[in-house]
Amino acid sequence: MTEIDALIRIAAGTFVCDDPSSARPNKYFAKPPYKPFPMNDEFPDGSHGIYNAHGVNCLTFASKPGAVFTSKQNAVEIAERWNA
Repeated sequence: MTEIDALIRIAAGTFVCDDPSSARPNKYFAKPPYKPFPMNDEFPDGSHGIYNAHGVNCLTFASKPGAVFTSKQNAVEIAERWNA
């Protein structure tokens, strides 16, 4: 494993959460409507965040402080729930 691979694994372990039930909009950026977006445009099915009305990623997780990304499927479901 190269150093860059190790850094990517650490970053994914730190900033990605797969617990959509604990997802919350950051209280300072809770400005609907919400829209899921890919972390990397070259990998549109990879990790996703959620944009607020101003285009700022506002996704946070109570179960994993510091995490701001999740799977595409989770991000779509979270945004739909927050917009309802």
